[in-house]
Amino acid sequence: MGKKLVTAQAPFTMLVPGLTAPTDPSSNTPPTGDGGMTYRTQFFPDVPGKGEKTQPTSGKTPGTSTRTGLMAWETQNVALPGRVDIECVAVAVPADFTDLGPTFFHLGEYVIECGVDFDFGVTPAACADNLAAFIDSFPDWSCAATGSGTVRANGPAGIVGNEVVAYVAGPGASLWSLETIGGADPQGRLHDADPTIGPPEIT
Repeated sequence: MGKKLVTAQAPFTMLVPGLTAPTDPSSNTPPTGDGGMTYRTQFFPDVPGKGEKTQPTSGKTPGTSTRTGLMAWETQNVALPGRVDIECVAVAVPADFTDLGPTFFHLGEYVIECGVDFDFGVTPAACADNLAAFIDSFPDWSCAATGSGTVRANGPAGIVGNEVVAYVAGPGASLWSLETIGGADPQGRLHDADPTIGPPEIT
């Protein structure tokens, strides 16, 4: 995994040839119609070394690339941030965390040490409140507790928002559950960010 930004160049349209009839050489019938079509797309180059730490959206080796397609929005052209739910599944807080060793949340470019950057509190709900307040202090993130030991963290918006890393590591990792809004994501990244890269247009 590495840091990268996903940029977007302006869309462009090309005229492409298209035949409206068979072109079998054994046929004496020439193609008919002008066959004119347009192909509209844009380039999305990755810029390495800047922005959030990301996980790839495929099983391939992480790296930078240039993708093609057209920018698309799922919700009425409103940019939505990448999101993840974080639940404290400890029963006796902080007793369950005692002597387990350092445990860390990785949220994009931020690394949070449990019990150091925020207090565990007494109950899972209090623990979640403290974690939410700390994440909410990040300039490009927002977070709110639900009151039941779960927080909803909102990360960056935009194309890279679906690739931002979100995972917990360390001996206390089993006392936390991270789940993307759309369901568990084994790749460990945010989910539901808008806009996305959609298909090109052929008309």
